[in-house]
Amino acid sequence: MKDNIFINFIENNHLYKYTIENKEQYYSDLDFIDDSMTGRVDAQVANTFIYEAKYLIINSIKLFELGYFDCAYYSLREAIEMSTTMIYLVDIPINERNNKLNEWKNVKRFPMRSQMIKYLEKNGSVFIDFKLKMKEFFDDAKQYINDINKYVHKQGNDKLYTTKRWYDYTNKLDEKFYINKFEKYLEFTIGYIAIMRLSIDPLPIILMNEDLFLRTYDMITQPYNQDFICKYIGDKYIELYRQTELYKGYEDYFYNMEKQSYTISNIIKEKYVDISKYDEIKRQFHLLADYEKIIVEIFKISNKITDIYFNGYPISYFSNIHSRKKKFYYNLEEVNTYLKMLDNKNIKSNGIYISVFSIKNDKYLVEHNEKLTYEEIEEIMLLNNKEF
Repeated sequence: MKDNIFINFIENNHLYKYTIENKEQYYSDLDFIDDSMTGRVDAQVANTFIYEAKYLIINSIKLFELGYFDCAYYSLREAIEMSTTMIYLVDIPINERNNKLNEWKNVKRFPMRSQMIKYLEKNGSVFIDFKLKMKEFFDDAKQYINDINKYVHKQGNDKLYTTKRWYDYTNKLDEKFYINKFEKYLEFTIGYIAIMRLSIDPLPIILMNEDLFLRTYDMITQPYNQDFICKYIGDKYIELYRQTELYKGYEDYFYNMEKQSYTISNIIKEKYVDISKYDEIKRQFHLLADYEKIIVEIFKISNKITDIYFNGYPISYFSNIHSRKKKFYYNLEEVNTYLKMLDNKNIKSNGIYISVFSIKNDKYLVEHNEKLTYEEIEEIMLLNNKEF
């Protein structure tokens, strides 16, 4: 028992523990970082660094509350370095990218953050334009990063466990001062990661614009929102970002796309088919993929049909017809079991009925509240003969 008291004293006597009252809000806001993942096929490595930066932010908050304030700031710096490595591995010339990625993976000699920045300033097609159009952001960021580095390099009496208590007493500093200071750098780091994420593609901003959103297709990227931008980035920096060639290129591309009605957009992005608006859907039928056109036509054949699963994908297209099913999700194994059944029409399951159809070499698992009639089944099968 005495040993435990001694160990507890030795391990905690020098720590300065704090409480971050807004911790839950920070964790919630980090979802915007998580959900901003890119769908760029040639930049999937970026998602790894986006997720890691988020975890480093979470670690930083926890370390600060536990009293390891220097480690908390170090974790913030690591998050900044992660976001720099992200753009470095995506923005360097394609002939060098794989070599640098392999060097990183195999823990070989790899440039430090300052070296990556210098290289990108000369060779990064996106980063050069970023630095030119967003000079004010990078100038401000440089000062914040330098301040964070003071904690990492232990410069100043307030950065040392040994002298911090004396320093606080002499300067009449309380825990509120340190909490506010930490939160300032925490919020900067979240904003820095969010901006650097935009060097991959501008979709988190593009998708905030409803006019542009209605011209996009289904994407894994989710938008930032205005509250997130105001708190962590700032409208002035977003306006500067909109002047970059990357943003303007994407904006021009989507403005050349046909604008979708809300009904069509819901089919493409939300998998929601309001079959009561069938005539409106038909006016922009050409914007749907062939399998989506087939799904719409299946819904049109019977108002008993509520959900349709395409080719074993466990998330359904659903209609404005309310389902009576008891469980509202399947796993992939369950879906594939139904797809393989030979006698696969009007199967009683989960308080509803399930039927499986093969149409143009694709499988459609159809849920319906009541049994389909022979005529309805035949009409669905005849979609095999229809051109889409």
